[in-house]
Amino acid sequence: MKPKERRGRRVSCSPPVDSFVSPFPRARRRPVFELTPQQVIEHCRRNGHCLSCAGQALALRACMERLGWSISELAEHSGVSRSHLSEILMVKTSASLDVLDALAASVGLQFFELCLLAAFCLRSELSG
Repeated sequence: MKPKERRGRRVSCSPPVDSFVSPFPRARRRPVFELTPQQVIEHCRRNGHCLSCAGQALALRACMERLGWSISELAEHSGVSRSHLSEILMVKTSASLDVLDALAASVGLQFFELCLLAAFCLRSELSG
């Protein structure tokens, strides 16, 4: 069956593309980080921060990758500002215990689990 024509234009019988809702979940993009894990560690050493700050940043990055979250989404779920999260992930500042607790809860972890994940991430990068 041919689509109807009106005033020289073809009129399609199918619904507009914008109204189509896929039954499949949309593929999530992976979060983009400016620094590689090795650069995070080097940046931490250069700025005189404790290496546990690098481990925390790497653990948060791993959680964000697992969930497919951007910095904005983590900020929304945790209540921590986007700019502060960015500074933590770039190891420009260290996170307080309250902030780490909020971040851990937002990704479904207990505080101590985030600390263990941070130690594991740091150890795997240093030994790798």
